[in-house]
Amino acid sequence: MTNEKIKVAYLDGARNLVLSTKDKPEIKEDEVLIKVKSVGICGSDVLYYRTGGTKRRPITRPFILGHEVSGIVEKKGKKVENLDVGDKVAVEPGITCGRCIYCKSGRYNLCRSVKFLATPPVDGAFVEYISHKADLVYRLPDCISFDEGALIEPSSVAFYAVIKSGLKPSMSSLILGAGPIGLLILQIAKISGSFPVCVLDVDSYRLSLAKKLGADFTLNTNNKDIVQALANSDCDNEYDVVFECTGVETVISSSVFLAKKGGSITMVGIFDGVVPLRTKEIIDREINVKGTYRSANVFKDVIILVERKMLNVKSIITHTFNLDEIEKAFEVADKRLENCVKIIIRVS
Repeated sequence: MTNEKIKVAYLDGARNLVLSTKDKPEIKEDEVLIKVKSVGICGSDVLYYRTGGTKRRPITRPFILGHEVSGIVEKKGKKVENLDVGDKVAVEPGITCGRCIYCKSGRYNLCRSVKFLATPPVDGAFVEYISHKADLVYRLPDCISFDEGALIEPSSVAFYAVIKSGLKPSMSSLILGAGPIGLLILQIAKISGSFPVCVLDVDSYRLSLAKKLGADFTLNTNNKDIVQALANSDCDNEYDVVFECTGVETVISSSVFLAKKGGSITMVGIFDGVVPLRTKEIIDREINVKGTYRSANVFKDVIILVERKMLNVKSIITHTFNLDEIEKAFEVADKRLENCVKIIIRVS
């Protein structure tokens, strides 16, 4: 008897996505089988697509991208009690060991043994079905669509970054980069009572979207020196909290000069290299530089924010494609065509 075959999109080398089939996955007693509905394209997916794998995360075989996932529970293991067949769900993509000091202290996002969807060598979710540990799968209310459900994961990254930043009501904040994470941080900063909130980018469309989503000020730096651009604008020159969401070396270096004395910089964007930072400025001005990695313990909170329409994740979705159109979708994402911000693949 042959196993049931399901449709899948594999990355087989740089900029080469191939539609194929694979066996439908089996589940363990603590897992659920999820019929995948919507998957968001993340910046990390685009990086792997563009490079075919990095030095740190090599890809040595046809590989499945995608970790921003929603779907329907089709089957559950005998030990699963928190979910039922037919539930609409969002997936927290990192499966951790549950035993190390980080897991036991609640900082499971730092687990050294994590198996994270679409992070080599662990396959992701551009496939019709995935199996996943039930404790990391969350029921969605009917009012949240599958497309919105797929964005619970990136929204959790943004929510966690705001928590880590220590942002409090009336504190000012500066968001460097109006990509999906920056636009989600903007909304959560406003929910948190931050004022004013300024967003910087080089993309006019994304800045116009930031303005619609509540930014008090926006500034197109036109690839000029950020410090000088702010000084010549109507925006404040220094902020209580700076969120670095670009992962661009020059922007990261400039962030030190954009925080107030005693303020903080929260590093969200990833630059896989060495960045020069003026440590004298950090010391003399008591700047707190904080790293934030993925998220932990916030999925349920984010679902509530979306359910109550406090967080508008639908607003950043600019394109949707079917799985058969995934090559076109990644081309649009890679080249930032058609004013794209967040692209959703509708798998089934």
